[in-house]
Amino acid sequence: MWLPPLFLSLLSSLPVATSADAPPPPLILDGDASKPMPALGFGTCCRKSAHGAPLVRSAKAFLAEGGRLIDTAQMYANHAEIARAVREAGVPRGELWLTSKVNTKEVRTREATRRSVHQSARELGVEYIDLMLIHGMWTISEEEAVEVWRGLLDAKKDGVVRHVGVSNFEKRHIQRLVADTGVRPSALQLEYHPWSGSEVDELVAWCQQQGIAVTAYGSLGGSANGARGEAVARLAAARHVTAAQLLLRWGTSRGVAVIPGATSVEHIRANLNLPPLRLSEEELRILRSQETRPAKFTSWLNLPSELGQRAHHKGSRRRLVG
Repeated sequence: MWLPPLFLSLLSSLPVATSADAPPPPLILDGDASKPMPALGFGTCCRKSAHGAPLVRSAKAFLAEGGRLIDTAQMYANHAEIARAVREAGVPRGELWLTSKVNTKEVRTREATRRSVHQSARELGVEYIDLMLIHGMWTISEEEAVEVWRGLLDAKKDGVVRHVGVSNFEKRHIQRLVADTGVRPSALQLEYHPWSGSEVDELVAWCQQQGIAVTAYGSLGGSANGARGEAVARLAAARHVTAAQLLLRWGTSRGVAVIPGATSVEHIRANLNLPPLRLSEEELRILRSQETRPAKFTSWLNLPSELGQRAHHKGSRRRLVG
């Protein structure tokens, strides 16, 4: 996409933040400010380096660079590597935030959920998990989701998890949990980036109005995307930031946490040192327009059909989950 020289000149003249600037503010769950959730995290899904020695090295690098939120899931089968990285990094437990998710392809009952959370804590080498989510609704009914939710609430009463939430849920699914149990999720995690569509914007806004913290995965549009192509690169270059930093800042500016995955120390450091950009209305318009919409990007099969799948794009689909 071509951008007018005058527009690029205007962007270049705007203040540029340095890595020394304060990071995005953390999110407070359930009104508990004693240990808020960091807004910048480390995702451990859906890449070759999210297992084994490569994950241990990258997770340790993330922690060494000051990162404190690590996001995982039972389905990722990498709890042991994360436990090793945390142990070798020597980060005090009180400083670390661990999020995991119940594998709803295998766990569908209240008691099985409770047992699985205890098992996950053991695998992670911790006495408690900060946030445990129901991973998705792909293979379970609404009635089973309620039972899994009750199991998460049991695990919270046991003290093995501090906060409980959901991932890849629609508004109606969240409302069903509240109607049946009287307990609102602490958080929702879902795919969210500039091309997600208005339905996702509306769900994020509704959650925030309800006091439900939101975490975005897939902030760069997916691993097979063109989101870091010429159009986004021009916007980022005008601000003297990387394309990934621009897209991650788009998310954090909406009050959501982001959990990009990375392998190299360089990328991990850049993702953690997000400049506090105040994107202009014109930048926001361009970022969300057809001008920057990737011609092809991965659309994960874990969002309900009513949400992000409606976006007009040519998307490839993968069976991995966020």
